[in-house]
Amino acid sequence: MQYAVSNELFCGTSATTFSPNTPMTRGMFITVLGRLHGVGTNYGRFDYDNFNDVYQGDYFYPYAVWARDNGIATGSFFYPDIPILREDMADFFYRYFQKFGYPLVERQSDYLTFTDCDRVSPGAKMGMQWAVRYGILNGTGQKRLELQGQATRAQVAQIFLNFSKLKSYAASAPAPSPTPVPSIPPWHNYHPVYEVPTGRSGVDSNGGYFDYDLANEVTRQINELRKKSGLNELQFHPLVRDWADVRAKESEVRFEHIRPDGSVCLTVGEGLNVENVYKSIGYPAYYRNNTEKMAERVVDSWYNSIGHRRNMLHNEMDVAAVSCYIVGNNVYAAHLFSKHPLYFFDYDVYNTYGWPRS
Repeated sequence: MQYAVSNELFCGTSATTFSPNTPMTRGMFITVLGRLHGVGTNYGRFDYDNFNDVYQGDYFYPYAVWARDNGIATGSFFYPDIPILREDMADFFYRYFQKFGYPLVERQSDYLTFTDCDRVSPGAKMGMQWAVRYGILNGTGQKRLELQGQATRAQVAQIFLNFSKLKSYAASAPAPSPTPVPSIPPWHNYHPVYEVPTGRSGVDSNGGYFDYDLANEVTRQINELRKKSGLNELQFHPLVRDWADVRAKESEVRFEHIRPDGSVCLTVGEGLNVENVYKSIGYPAYYRNNTEKMAERVVDSWYNSIGHRRNMLHNEMDVAAVSCYIVGNNVYAAHLFSKHPLYFFDYDVYNTYGWPRS
């Protein structure tokens, strides 16, 4: 128990108690394993493809998502509230070590000497054999493994201590060859600065205009959200802004991800991946005269929609542009995203230098 507490893997059940004989649940166990690996509490914050019984707000949420992402836990359900079985612990440790461990010396196993070894679940057999071979799990007496037995907090603390001693079985390996320093492709240093329009455009024949200040503020707020999530800022390209202008204006005619001619929204340009659109009909003067608040309204609308939020906070997006088209008291906004690098949209550059188009 001292090992688990001193390494901040376990917390007490109160300010003065540890509850060593309390059964440990699967949610508790995966939390301890995640802490051992150093998983942060914000892991998986914007991950919506998860176990059906694990929810944001659960204390074990980031650790269960991490376990799923790394093949440590599989399936559609995690069953976080049921007690962890001994064979489940062995399987989790085995999968974890297969993913993040190192070569071990071969060691004789006495697994087959246990009288209940044939009762292991098929999916946990390799993990149980491995855990017994390296002394992570031991018998409970009378030469039994108690494979489907529950584990208390004290027993789990001991098992984590046993796991920490695996390094004594590490196989020696030859010194690795020096890693060559990769040369940086020239297109990685391509960072031109484009002029970002400000103010407003002229009024068109439809009585509408583009509010560049509003579009720039929406972009700024989205990049702040991305920065807080550890993501790159989206880069601006004027060609993508031109395409966003087209889509914002088209949204007045047909507000969906289909263009007025019936084609899909991304045909407006080349190399685009996803689109967010927004409209506000008859928005109050308070918002019309407050660019920051109106931008918050647009960003909040997208953030509160799972699909739009996923687009805004997608870790593969690199280039994007926002456009805000105003007609009377109505606002139509479009946000186009691309995974392509900035130079992709400067056709003369990659054609001249023969750079890859990806």
